[in-house]
Amino acid sequence: MTVIASTCQHCKVSFSYVRQARGPLRKFCRQRCGLAWHNAKAKARKSDKPNICAQCGQQMSGRIRKYCGSDCSRLAVSTRRALAYVPHPLPISGARIHIDKMVCLYQGGATLEEIGTLYDVTRERVRQILKQNGFTRANGGSQVRLEIKSQQAEIARQKKAEARNRRYLAEHGMSFDDFAPFNDSHKWGGYTKTPFFLFKDQRRNARQRGVGFGFNFADWWAVWQESGKWDQRGRTGESYVMCRLNDEGPYKTGSVYIDTLRNNSILGRTLAFEQEKPKTALYQIVQAAGGRKAVSDATGSPRQYISSLAITGSFPKCWIEDGRIQRIAELTAGKYSKEQIIELAAA
Repeated sequence: MTVIASTCQHCKVSFSYVRQARGPLRKFCRQRCGLAWHNAKAKARKSDKPNICAQCGQQMSGRIRKYCGSDCSRLAVSTRRALAYVPHPLPISGARIHIDKMVCLYQGGATLEEIGTLYDVTRERVRQILKQNGFTRANGGSQVRLEIKSQQAEIARQKKAEARNRRYLAEHGMSFDDFAPFNDSHKWGGYTKTPFFLFKDQRRNARQRGVGFGFNFADWWAVWQESGKWDQRGRTGESYVMCRLNDEGPYKTGSVYIDTLRNNSILGRTLAFEQEKPKTALYQIVQAAGGRKAVSDATGSPRQYISSLAITGSFPKCWIEDGRIQRIAELTAGKYSKEQIIELAAA
């Protein structure tokens, strides 16, 4: 540590301080003097800058600003907007050249007000000059701006449509225009009857059963169109459904065919017997309750739906609340209670 004597640069008072090893040298006796000295330097730098209006060039007093008043500010903005429509630089001397520049500005989209502000004349005088040279409201000004905006809007719509088509091609295998009729509820008599809804319904059911689904909508629809059985699709025994070869593997092109629901159910039971697949707990409960016909009558659900539940081994949660599980337990004649059915289905 070293004791150093110094003089304050602001108040010129002598002072001494203790300097640590490699510590900074002090220029001021206290912090207040340092702040005052820096503020004075900043004011001096500002006073050195010329305070001149950027539009009219007059010397201004007071605080530093760009324009001397609102008139110069508006004139500068109008000039900048008008010159933005000049397609190429033009000279600014001579009456004929001024008129040609007015015409050029007007054809580029500048309004009469902006051109008048640029040349310090009224908008009516600008209109008269343009009319003498064969230009009317339909040849420029706001009409040109409107056309430019319309073109930009059309380009934006086209880009948006192209992006949407790319997204639909990647997701559904067809463009949006080709896909829209398949999702039109008015055309098919209700949203639940549209091909796209039925496609999503089959995909959801396949995933719930743990079966892979490798179709997009375009390939799935092509399978149905090649079969010619779309109008006969349904859930009754003689209705047609999409089946898997040997009832195994995912739903995908080359591994499915269209057949009746009855034949598909028979094939599924036959293959299950041949492969000795273990029965689910819900299947045992359905058999104990008197078979799928008795359970169907007690719950008010189709037999095919009861069969699919017995295969998957689960039932809807709403059956617990509306009492259908209790009715099934009563059909088993005490072999299974309501709690046991819920526990076995959840296992």
